[in-house]
Amino acid sequence: MSVSAMPDHDGLNEAATSPTTMDAIVDVRLRRSRDAMIRAVDGLIAEGVGLESMSVTDVVRRAGVSRPTFYKQFADVAELLRASAMTRMTAMLERAVQQRSDASWSEFMTHTFSRLLTELISDSPYYLTALEASPELLSREVTRLIADRLLCHSPLAEELQRRPGPVTPRQRAEFLAAGTVWQARTWLQSRRWAELTPQQLDEAVQQEMTVLATLLVDTAGVDLDVAEPAVRESR
Repeated sequence: MSVSAMPDHDGLNEAATSPTTMDAIVDVRLRRSRDAMIRAVDGLIAEGVGLESMSVTDVVRRAGVSRPTFYKQFADVAELLRASAMTRMTAMLERAVQQRSDASWSEFMTHTFSRLLTELISDSPYYLTALEASPELLSREVTRLIADRLLCHSPLAEELQRRPGPVTPRQRAEFLAAGTVWQARTWLQSRRWAELTPQQLDEAVQQEMTVLATLLVDTAGVDLDVAEPAVRESR
């Protein structure tokens, strides 16, 4: 008499499940646990829990996962915070990116910089905590992300690609992105955003948006005769 293989704890028949299927199941579990931990750390920050008070125990309890599950994906809470911040920033930039090849500079500035800066100040406790956890690593990862946008989804892309010389387009884009990140990071850390009125917040975003646009145009060496009027007039 043959004996059927016993189902595993998820109710799957291991003898009938291919390695490829099992790998896919593991990937789904990892994504689910990762998402749960990101939501957990976001919730803790929203409740006012600071970095110095946040522990792995707090995260796994809130996420409903085990400590071994946490350490399979993150070395510590700082790494989880960095992953959470990058998830947010990536989603925000994907929403803001202009798919049209003829997008003007003002469109790019409005849809990217405005959303970026608004996102930073609308949830400043979260981003300031993430920066406190790993300032250099997070800045480096955001720099690469913005460099990709400048190189592939901005009016500066053609300018970055066509310039000759020993410097590669990627190096140019990362140089510009690093300056953008430094400027935005300094700006974010410069004020107590919760104390400003909505009008003051809007004015702060508009002013910084103009600063970032002007710095990028100047540093990239774009001919101001072909730049957008909004950028020329701000000079």
